[in-house]
Amino acid sequence: MRDVKGYVFIPRFENHGMIFEPLFGPNQGRNGKYSFDNLENNGINVFTDYSSTASSARQYIQIIKDCKIIRLGKLKIEIAESEEDAERFRRKSGLIVIMKGCEEGMFQNRLLGPLVEGKLGFGAIPGGFLSATDFETYTFANSPKLSPFERAKYLASEVHRQGQCGATIAKFSLKRLKRILFR
Repeated sequence: MRDVKGYVFIPRFENHGMIFEPLFGPNQGRNGKYSFDNLENNGINVFTDYSSTASSARQYIQIIKDCKIIRLGKLKIEIAESEEDAERFRRKSGLIVIMKGCEEGMFQNRLLGPLVEGKLGFGAIPGGFLSATDFETYTFANSPKLSPFERAKYLASEVHRQGQCGATIAKFSLKRLKRILFR
């Protein structure tokens, strides 16, 4: 089991009524020019302290002119690294699926959750991008027929079947902090 705990910043973009909020953590050497990188590109690594997160968020908002608002957040992800790890989530809520590195030169990991009406889905795969669904996870409240674990396991199997990609289940918790940076 891999435990990821720390801080991220979350820029907000709106386009034709759709909201997109990617998560950003520290740069892991992919592009040395900036102190930040998309969490789906950087190996799901987070900032270890609040001040470096805020500093990177300020750098980001100066560079990306379309971004008007950035929130800071505290993120915790428990990532299953084996079938045995995944079984530990059987009675848990707040589950997501991580699609593993299918797009060469693009995202290494895609964070997926349930489909949300009116939000961006992922083609024929029965899930939505967390960044486009307000970070909706599989919970007992939104899983009346199947458990959150069964729904996440089904999405992971469809990612593998349709996307021909590896996938794993994770427990996801994001607390948005009060500090908001405005342009």
